[in-house]
Amino acid sequence: PAPEPVVLVPKAPPEPAPAPAASRAPSQGQTPPKPALNPQTQHSSPAASAPGGNLEVLRAQIRVCSACSLAASPELSGAILGGGAARPKLLYITDHIGPTEAARGKSLDGESGQLLMKITTAGMGLKVEEVHTTSAVKCGLPHGCVPSPKEAAACGQWLAREIQLLRPEAIVTLGAGAAKALFATPPKSGGFLGKLLHYKGIPTVAIHHPRAMLGRKDLKDDAWESLKLLIAAMRG
Repeated sequence: PAPEPVVLVPKAPPEPAPAPAASRAPSQGQTPPKPALNPQTQHSSPAASAPGGNLEVLRAQIRVCSACSLAASPELSGAILGGGAARPKLLYITDHIGPTEAARGKSLDGESGQLLMKITTAGMGLKVEEVHTTSAVKCGLPHGCVPSPKEAAACGQWLAREIQLLRPEAIVTLGAGAAKALFATPPKSGGFLGKLLHYKGIPTVAIHHPRAMLGRKDLKDDAWESLKLLIAAMRG
């Protein structure tokens, strides 16, 4: 018999920072500070109502985000929202972006990206054009580093808004950090792997990051078992 789906509590995005108190006008020669941006605002602008415009508004908001130290990182290459279908059947969320991906403005690249697309097309029977790939943390990190809890939490509001805009039919998280970005707590019986989860009603599974699966048949087999649960859920 098919396993019962696990319904977890989605992680609430951080509350927007309160608006700063009124201050004196800047003196001559000073540049006024940028206002804090809230991802739940600015939807009435022409760009927001245009096809794909909401993602561009979101990209602009992330570009001026200063919620954590990554805003000053030399690896920061702008708002890396990933890419792919505007209304994807499947959304991949990687845990973080390495320096190679950051330099190319992509959430996933190289051998890891090639492996994931092979799994998507040959394994799941989807077209590349039906998929969108993004990252839980939007700024690139130095090689070998992982986001701190504060850095991961700072991007929570952006990821939640991005999923809201994309409206994917299904989600696959890549790496432990990506699953933790969506759900407040793991299932009571074990971790996230090997279970059909739901993020705000969207069927979701967690698998290892493709970089970990390279050369590891056992991890690829584990991923495939999880993806079969998702395929069944997508087909109803």
